[in-house]
Amino acid sequence: MSELVFGQISEVKVGQVFDSRADLAEAGVHRPTMAGIWGREKEGACSIVLSGGYEDDIDKLDYIYYTGHGGQNAPGGKQISNQEFVRGNKGLQLSCDY
Repeated sequence: MSELVFGQISEVKVGQVFDSRADLAEAGVHRPTMAGIWGREKEGACSIVLSGGYEDDIDKLDYIYYTGHGGQNAPGGKQISNQEFVRGNKGLQLSCDY
């Protein structure tokens, strides 16, 4: 497992744009190349990215609405069940409560 990175990354400027998830991973901003949440249940979440896979995710540049992950019949598929506060979702909840 990769070490989570919380806080400012000195080599990355606020508002910096990346061309791909591979570039995010290389810069240490968001290591997972598929998952939208980089975090763990007991440590929190250090980053999230939106991919358009959830219809309720909204990106307004100044703010986002992020719905978490899970509950789809396939990645990017139809939402068939509620999401649960486990894995990355639990980490995101922990970070929000912090």
